[in-house]
Amino acid sequence: MINPKKWQVVILAAGKSTRMNSKLHKSLVKIQGKNLLTWCTELAKKVCQSDPIVVVGYEADKIISRNKNLTVDWLVQNPPGGGTATSLFSATRNIDQQHLLVLYVDDAFLYTPENIIDLCREHEQKDNVLTLLTFKSKPLPVGGIISDANGRPIDTVDFKQAQEKGLTKLQILCGAIAVDRKWFENNFSQIKVNHKSERGLPELINIAYLQKRKVSSHQLEKGSFWQGVNTKRELSRARYLKIKQINNERIGKQV
Repeated sequence: MINPKKWQVVILAAGKSTRMNSKLHKSLVKIQGKNLLTWCTELAKKVCQSDPIVVVGYEADKIISRNKNLTVDWLVQNPPGGGTATSLFSATRNIDQQHLLVLYVDDAFLYTPENIIDLCREHEQKDNVLTLLTFKSKPLPVGGIISDANGRPIDTVDFKQAQEKGLTKLQILCGAIAVDRKWFENNFSQIKVNHKSERGLPELINIAYLQKRKVSSHQLEKGSFWQGVNTKRELSRARYLKIKQINNERIGKQV
């Protein structure tokens, strides 16, 4: 586990979930009998002993009322919106720890504790300001990271930019990020506001690079999977992967 005196886990669940076209907020969608927020919270507890902070915004009352069994510190972002960096910044007012482990509620339900702990250890050992969970893939609609000749992340590119550049492989961001708290707080205002009036955490990559601060990507491994949940089709794929992961864990225990 990671040291709760040094680390605070923050789960981001403040998005609007419009692309799901569902009556349920994304965090309440169930996979194998548990909703995404429950899976994410269970992961957080296996990684760090202290209670995670869950940032909610849209449909906050409904999310909280349907998860009364969870032992977490709720933070209602008001007004909701503003992007992932804005959600995280709203949480840092109550945090004293040096490092933040940020988990996106719709991405983290397929990660193993071992993979996330390794991400945090790399962050500490390399004295990074930013460490990103990634996997190599052909360009995907979610975009990805471009790196310099030494493999150091430089910036993000979207799907169209990757095609224009003729890129055949990218590091895809998985929705788990380790970040130095004070550095993040000091640089939040430097994050550009996009066309949706949002500040996104991936924008920190270029800020760190230009400042010549240490940043690295950590590969998804050790039984972890990634599948974003933004559409009904992706949800179907996510359910398949969760069953596969559970079956693999059972086989491993038997061996």
